[in-house]
Amino acid sequence: MKIRGFEEITYGVEDMAECLRFCTDFGFEIVSQDERGATLGTLDGSLINLRHIDDPDLPAAIEPGSTLRQVVLGVEDQETLDQIAAELSRDRAVTVAAGRVHSCDNAGLGLVFQIARKGPFTPPLPQANVPGHCQRPVNSRIAFEASVRPIGIAHVVINCADEPSQRAFYTERLGYLVSDSFKEAGAFLRSPIAREHHSLFTVRRGANG
Repeated sequence: MKIRGFEEITYGVEDMAECLRFCTDFGFEIVSQDERGATLGTLDGSLINLRHIDDPDLPAAIEPGSTLRQVVLGVEDQETLDQIAAELSRDRAVTVAAGRVHSCDNAGLGLVFQIARKGPFTPPLPQANVPGHCQRPVNSRIAFEASVRPIGIAHVVINCADEPSQRAFYTERLGYLVSDSFKEAGAFLRSPIAREHHSLFTVRRGANG
C-alpha cells in the first residue's frame, strides 16, 4: 500500500483550555477555534484537532480519559485508496465519504485514509555551525530564545493489549514494514514508500491506548 504518512490526528480531551495551552506552548499555531474545540497546524501543513471528550462525532475511545481518537493517513493515489477500502471491508466496517475511507485498526483506533494533501516541505537548516559545515554568517547570533515550530507529525505510538495482532494488522493488511523491534516490547513500523525510519511504534502494554 502506498501510504505516505500522517496528515491529521484528533484527540478527545477533558480540559480544552489546558490542552490548547500545552499545544500552543509547544509551538503549534492555531488554525481555527470554535465551541467544538480547536485545530492547530505544523510547518508542513499537518493538523492536530482537539475536540471535547464527549463530542458525538468522535470515534469511540480505546481507553478512558483524554486520548487519541482518530488518525488521518495520506495515500499516494485513488488506486491505493480503493485497495485499502476493499482490504479492510473484508472483516470490519468501512465507510467511504467525501473522498475519505473510514475504518479502524484491531484495537478500535479510528483510521481515515485520503489522497495525500500535503505538499513537499523542506525545513530551513539550523544556523549552528558543525565541523565541516560552517553556515552561520560571520558576526551573527542564533536566536536561541525563538519559539520552536514543529515541522510535522513524526510518528504515533500505540499501546497494545495484543501487540502481535496490531503489528500483523499494519504489516499484513496495510503493507507496513518492520524497521526494528524490541524483544518482548514492540516494533517500529514504516510505510514501504516512506523515507523515515518509522511512523508507528506498537508497544506491548496491559491495555490498549
